[in-house]
Amino acid sequence: MAFYAQARLTYGIATGGHFYNRPVCYHYVALCRYHTTKKCFVLSVGEVGDEVRYLRRKTMYSTKSEDQSSTDHVIRGQNGDQSQSSPEKEPLRTDRNEDDQSSEEFEGASYGWWLFRPKFLKFLNSPKGFLVTYCVTNLFMNTMADGIISTTITTIEKRFSLSSSQTGTIPGSFDFSCAAAAILLSSLVKSRRMKLRFISIGVALIGFGAMLYGMPHFLVGPHVYGALKADVCVPQGNSTESESQVTIGIGAAPLLTFGLDLLEKSAPPNQGGLYLGIMQISKGLAIAVGFLLGGQLLGFYIDVDKADPVPPAGGVSDPRWLGAWWLGFFIMGAALLFMSVIYGGFTQNFFESSVEEIHDTTSMTSSRSRMVLTAIRDISGEVLALGCNVCLMCSIFAFLFNGMVFAGITTYAIKSLEVQFGLPPGRASFMIAVLGAILSGVLMKRWRVGVKGALKMASVFAGVTVMFSTFVLIRCPNMDFAGVTVPYHNRLAPPATPVVVGSAILSNCNRNCTCSTYYNPVCGRNGMTYFSPCHAGCVEHDLQTQTYSTCLCVGSDLAPAVFSSNSTDPDVMPGYCESGCGLLPLMLALNFGWATSLSAVAPIILFVLLRSVEERQRSMALGMTNLVGRLLGTIPGPIMFGALVDRSCLLWGQTCGERGACLLYDTANMSSYLFSATFTCNFLALGCMLVALYGWERKRRDERAVKVKPRPLRLSIVMDMKEVDSTE
Repeated sequence: MAFYAQARLTYGIATGGHFYNRPVCYHYVALCRYHTTKKCFVLSVGEVGDEVRYLRRKTMYSTKSEDQSSTDHVIRGQNGDQSQSSPEKEPLRTDRNEDDQSSEEFEGASYGWWLFRPKFLKFLNSPKGFLVTYCVTNLFMNTMADGIISTTITTIEKRFSLSSSQTGTIPGSFDFSCAAAAILLSSLVKSRRMKLRFISIGVALIGFGAMLYGMPHFLVGPHVYGALKADVCVPQGNSTESESQVTIGIGAAPLLTFGLDLLEKSAPPNQGGLYLGIMQISKGLAIAVGFLLGGQLLGFYIDVDKADPVPPAGGVSDPRWLGAWWLGFFIMGAALLFMSVIYGGFTQNFFESSVEEIHDTTSMTSSRSRMVLTAIRDISGEVLALGCNVCLMCSIFAFLFNGMVFAGITTYAIKSLEVQFGLPPGRASFMIAVLGAILSGVLMKRWRVGVKGALKMASVFAGVTVMFSTFVLIRCPNMDFAGVTVPYHNRLAPPATPVVVGSAILSNCNRNCTCSTYYNPVCGRNGMTYFSPCHAGCVEHDLQTQTYSTCLCVGSDLAPAVFSSNSTDPDVMPGYCESGCGLLPLMLALNFGWATSLSAVAPIILFVLLRSVEERQRSMALGMTNLVGRLLGTIPGPIMFGALVDRSCLLWGQTCGERGACLLYDTANMSSYLFSATFTCNFLALGCMLVALYGWERKRRDERAVKVKPRPLRLSIVMDMKEVDSTE
C-alpha cells in the first residue's frame, strides 16, 4: 500500500491500521510507503509547496472508488500548513494478502530472485554485502582487463603479427565504449532499483565479452613456428579482440558509474572514504592476481586444447614458445556471469538506513517518459553547472592523467621487463602495490578528513609518485645481436635501425644459405645472439641435444669460424644469450614505491569527486569522470605508450611480405621514452590536485561570505518599520 502525508516534515508511523502525522523538520513534505511491519520508510522528500506525484498501483483508502484509486494524488503545502488537497486521515487497509506483494521489496531480510529467497543469503542485502559483492566483481573484471591482458599482450602481438600501437587500441576500445555508455546511463537512469538491474545486466555483458575476447584462438589454425631441424644452412647457387572490448566496456559502464555511487551512499557515516579505499584495494589486488594468473597460464602451450600439440623443444624458455593467452578470458568470463546472477538478487531497501536517503527527490517524482525527455533537455545544463566547479574539474583531470599513465604502464610493463631483463612472459609478472589504497582509506577514516584534507593528502601522495617515477630509467644494456646492434665479424658496421627481417641482416657467411624469416634466436659461443641457426651459418644439427655446430658466422671478429664436423663443443644454443644484468631488484623496489603512492591517490580522488558536488549530481559527475578520463586518458594512454615502445624497435618481423611484430628493442630509448611520458603525467596530476585544493578553499570562502549577507538586510527592514511607526 502507498499513502501520503504532509506536515512541516511528515514522518508516518502506522499503528492499528491508522496513520498519524508527526512534524520532525521544517518546510519539507515526505512521500512514504506503508509497510506490514508498521513502519514507514521515507522514499523521497521535497520542499513544501512543490508538487509531489506518485502513481498508486493499489487502492489505499477504503472510501475511495476504483477510478479514484488509480489516479495521482498531489500534496501541496505552504509553510507547514495543512494542504487542502491532502486526503483525509482514514483507516488504512491492513489486509495481509494485499500488503505482502508491495512490502516484500522493502523487507530488510529479503534477498533472492522472484519467489526464491533463501534465508541464508540475508546478509548479502546490506551495505557490507553490497561492498563485498562489488569488490569481488571488481576483482574479476580488473584481473581480466588490466592483469591478464597486460600479461598476454606480447603473446598476442607474436601470434597475430601486431605492433604495439595496434595492440594499444584493444584496451582503448574498452574505454571508449565504457565512456559513451556511462554518460548516457548516468543522465537517464535515476532510480536505485534500475541502477541495480543495469549493473546486473552490465556484469553479464562483461562476462560475455571476456569469452568473446578469447574466440580468435578457435578461429585460426594451430600455431606454426620455425622447426629447429629444418632451420639450418642449405647452400645453393583482426580483429575479434576490439569487438569483445567494446562489449566489455558497455557492460562495465553501469558497474563503474552506478556502483560507486551506490557504494558511497550505502556506507555508514564517516566511512565513505574507507569503502572507496577497500574498493580500490580490490582493483590493485586484481592487477597483481591477473599478472600471476596470466603468467601461470602462459606456462601452458597455446594449442593445449588441440589434439597432439607439438610445442617447441626448448619449452617455456624457448623464444618461439607461445602460451595459452586465451584461457584466462574464459575463466574470468564464467566468474563474471556468476556475479551477474548475484547482483540480480539485490533489492534497494538496504539503502533505507542511509542518512542521505532523505535528500533523494528524483527517482519517484516523475514518469519514465517524462524523466527521459527531461534528462535529454537538461543534460547540457547539468554538464555546464559541473564544468564551473573548479574542484571537480581539476579532480577529473587528475584522474585523467593518473589513468593515462596507469593504463600505459600496466599494458606494457610485462613487455618492458621482457626487453630490459630478458625474462620470459610467464616470469615477467610483478605485483602492483595495494598498500597505498589501504593506507589512504585508513587515514581518511581515522582522521575523518573532509574534501580539503583529502586534497592535501592526495597532493602529498602525488608528489611522492613524481619522485618514484625514476624507476623507469633503470635498464640493462642492449644484447649483442648480430647484424642489428653489432656487426657480423666480416662487416664493418651494422645497418641503420630499425630494420625489417630480410637481406639487411645477412652477411657473407650466410648470404647463400636461403634463410627463412621464422624467428628462432640462438646464442653463439662468442656471446652474440643470431636471428636463427641459419643466420649463424650453422650446417649441422644434433637432434638429441638441440644444439648446432659448424657455424660459419660464429668465430673471431676478423675471419669466419672454421670447425671440424667432429667438434664436440656446440657453436650455438637455442635462446637468447644471458645479459648478466643485476638491476632487477632495484627496479622492483622503486616500482613498488611508485605503485604504492599511485594507488593511494585513486580512492582519494573518488572521495573528492563524490563530496565536491550535490548528491543529485553524483551520478552525472561520475559519468563525466568516466567520459573525460577515458576519452582523454585511458583510451590514448595505451596507444601513446605503445607508439613510444614501437619507436624504440630495432628489428621488425615479417609476415606474408608485410611488417609484423617487433622482435628486438633498444633498451636505452625505451627507458627514456617511457620515463618522459610517466614523469609528465604524474607531474600534471600533482598540479591538478593543487589547483583543486585552491578552488575548493575559494569556494568555501565565497559560501561563508554569502551566509553573512542577510544580516544587514534584516537590520534595514527593522529600520524601515521604525520609520513607519514614527510617521504614524
